[in-house]
Amino acid sequence: MEDIQKKRMDFSDYVKSRLARFSKQKLAIEEFKLSVNCFELGYMSRDVDLWLKLASESGVEVLELCNHRYNYGECRGDQCYVLPKSVIEAKSLTKLVLTGKIRVDQAFMNHSIKLFSLRELNLSDVHLEDEKALEHLISHCPLIEIITLMHFCGSIIKSLSMHGLQKLKTVEIGGIKEVYIDDAPNLKELFYLHENLHTPLKIDLVRCENLKELVVHSNNSTTIITNKWFLDLFPKFSFLERLELLDCTTSEKINISSVRLKFLKLLHCYNLKEANIDAPNLSSCNFLLNCPEPPIVRFLRISSQLEVLVEIIIHDFDGCYLREVLQNITPQNVLTSLTLSLYIYDPIVDAPMFLDILTPPPTIKHMNLLHIHDQMSENLFPDLADFLLLCCVPATISLSLNTTSGKSFTEACHCLTPCWMFL
Repeated sequence: MEDIQKKRMDFSDYVKSRLARFSKQKLAIEEFKLSVNCFELGYMSRDVDLWLKLASESGVEVLELCNHRYNYGECRGDQCYVLPKSVIEAKSLTKLVLTGKIRVDQAFMNHSIKLFSLRELNLSDVHLEDEKALEHLISHCPLIEIITLMHFCGSIIKSLSMHGLQKLKTVEIGGIKEVYIDDAPNLKELFYLHENLHTPLKIDLVRCENLKELVVHSNNSTTIITNKWFLDLFPKFSFLERLELLDCTTSEKINISSVRLKFLKLLHCYNLKEANIDAPNLSSCNFLLNCPEPPIVRFLRISSQLEVLVEIIIHDFDGCYLREVLQNITPQNVLTSLTLSLYIYDPIVDAPMFLDILTPPPTIKHMNLLHIHDQMSENLFPDLADFLLLCCVPATISLSLNTTSGKSFTEACHCLTPCWMFL
């Protein structure tokens, strides 16, 4: 412990002397980044206060402070480093990043915030004593362009309102129940993580008509994205080009219609049984399917550039499910890439039985075998190869397996009949 304390003091003295030299010689500090992962801030919080003050007085533009958390249980405010007021008085700051056990005190509500030049604010895992302090902080950043707010400690933030941020372009939010953004005409990208909040999804965007990219990640069964949500979305945001829904529960039937949409991603969208997509400029569409029943996906008007990528999780050689998934995509010529993850719950499962197939398997450009159960017997690999090629005919096959499985499966493919190898 004596050695650790000496090293801590030596380090603190070194940083202080370097920063003092910058301050004394009136040298500008463009970036100041401090990542605390080996010292306890309780022993050196006064030193850090001084460092941040010296950096602020030296015209710092980028300030990043990370206080790593070793345990991810409850984060109490008295365990956090208290952000000094010198930070919010730094008129020169253009980017502020705070990560980990850092506390924003309630006193900030009554203190003068001078972040007039701030263009990017990134807060992750910080502790807020008053959820209104966040709105108060953002409202005093008139030039803000990028806001990232993820996973606050303490009480869950019920709602966040942002008004009149004329320069705002990108917002990334997680761990906040309700989000209201009003009068942000330059907002182009919104990423919203609505995870484990046990409340319905609520995003309200008013006078943000120029939104181009919307990503919603909702690992929450209480939230159902209805067909009406899709029908209202595109007339409201007529410039929307990218839509991604991850782990969202949708209506059984959805209709998507947009002449602007270029990229669509639906990953683990539960309940989905039918999707009708009318997007003549769509160039990329990605599905990850793990539904009990294979959904029907129809593309009504398509671009010649459209590529549909399907990721499927199948269990125990369920060829009927796989074939039905592929046949339910119309027109079938849009399917270009298939990624498979095969899970065998019974390591000694019997080889698949192939029934007479009346229709030829669809042709695709590429198949990627992503995962094979670790305990799957290598004796089944030749049957697996036949099974895959009876479901579809890929021009190329790639493997993303561990070294042992990949080598064994490749050897099994060499044992296929010449006609299969030709395909």
